[in-house]
Amino acid sequence: MISLLVSLFLLQSPILADAQKMAELRDKIAVKIVEVDVELPPLEGTDQSFGRTMQGQAACVRDAKGTARMLTSKFLVEGARKVRIRNKNHLKWVDAKVVSTNEKLAIAFLEPKEDKPFPCPESKLAPDSSVRAYTVVISIDNPATYPNLFWGQLVSTAEPPLSAFLLTATGLPIGYPLYSLEGKLIAINLRRYTPTSEFLLAIS
Repeated sequence: MISLLVSLFLLQSPILADAQKMAELRDKIAVKIVEVDVELPPLEGTDQSFGRTMQGQAACVRDAKGTARMLTSKFLVEGARKVRIRNKNHLKWVDAKVVSTNEKLAIAFLEPKEDKPFPCPESKLAPDSSVRAYTVVISIDNPATYPNLFWGQLVSTAEPPLSAFLLTATGLPIGYPLYSLEGKLIAINLRRYTPTSEFLLAIS
């Protein structure tokens, strides 16, 4: 009986049913993700010589003007005194800067500080029809070095006044891109929904 249930689960899960396809999907997505390392100022009342660090990710997209940008969560880079980026095609960390932020959508756009090539394959956007509850989404941890694939779902839209945002159940909280089974960008995780929630707040 247990083996039958496992078989049925695997049949319903396109990611787990075929290890080779899972590995191909992981590698296809990993090259599109930028790792982001952020240094934050020390907390008030602590030793000011020691900063705090936070890690997240960004995805290369084209903005409304057609310019290639690295899209991430505003909560990842907010107040940062240093931002570094790297990816599978450029393993050496390089300094980056925040080009712009959108407070309403809680997103930020990054680019390298120096005018040097930083290869970043563009993430094509998934169609609006795929942004719905129970859609399977993929996130990748350690994309530049030892990529691991995680999968979960879009859960629902958030409650007002955050109904323009999604609730998700995969990836890490801050700045993790979520992709479809076709390798297209569906959303970006912004932060945890509430400090104790198991769900993550994302923007499509």
